[in-house]
Amino acid sequence: MSTTNMILSNNIFLSQNFYNLNKKENLRTFETNSIYRFYDCVQYLSFKIALQPTVKADDVKIIQTDTILNRAREVLGISITDLAEIIGVSRPTIYSFLGGNEPVDNIEKIKGSLSFLNYLTQKILDSKLTLPCSSILRRRNGEGYSLKELIASGEITFDRISFFVENEIEQQAKNKETHIMLSDKNRESEKLDVEAISVPFSYS
Repeated sequence: MSTTNMILSNNIFLSQNFYNLNKKENLRTFETNSIYRFYDCVQYLSFKIALQPTVKADDVKIIQTDTILNRAREVLGISITDLAEIIGVSRPTIYSFLGGNEPVDNIEKIKGSLSFLNYLTQKILDSKLTLPCSSILRRRNGEGYSLKELIASGEITFDRISFFVENEIEQQAKNKETHIMLSDKNRESEKLDVEAISVPFSYS
C-alpha cells in the first residue's frame, strides 16, 4: 500500500472510531460537532496531500562531474590547477573526473564545490557575458576574498555568487563603453593624421 493510501485509510478509520465513540458515550452535541469538524479538516488535508505531485527518481536530473568541469573550463577559461584548488583535490584527480570518474572520497565537500561551480557557470551563460569569463574568479568582495577563494573554502552562497555575476555584468558593460570610446578616439586620431598627410606643402 502506498503512503498516500495509508494516510487516507488511517484517517477514515479514525473518523469511524470517533463516530462510534460519540454514539456509545452519548457526548453532547457541541462536543461531537467539534470533533467532526476537526476530523473533517484532517481528511481534507489528507486528500490535498494525495493530490500533490510526487517526484520520481527518474525525474531528477543528475549532472555528471565531468560535465560540470568541462563546462567550467569553457565558460571560465579555468586551468586544471585552478579547478583542483577550487574542488580541493589534486590535478590527477581532476583529470580522473574529466575522464568520467565520480568522487569516492570527501564526497560532500567535493559535491558542494561542484554545485557552486555549476551554478556560477549557468548564471554566466544566462547573463550572456562575454566568454571566457575568467576575470570573475579574481573579483574580490568587501573583505578582500576572491570568488575563487570563497568557492574553494565553501564560504559562499548562491545569492553571493549571483552578486558577483551582477558585478561582472556591470564591469563588462563599463569595459565595453571604454573600448568604444577609445576606438572612436583612435579613429578620429587616424583621420586627423590622414588629413595632415594629404595637405599639400606650398613652397615660396
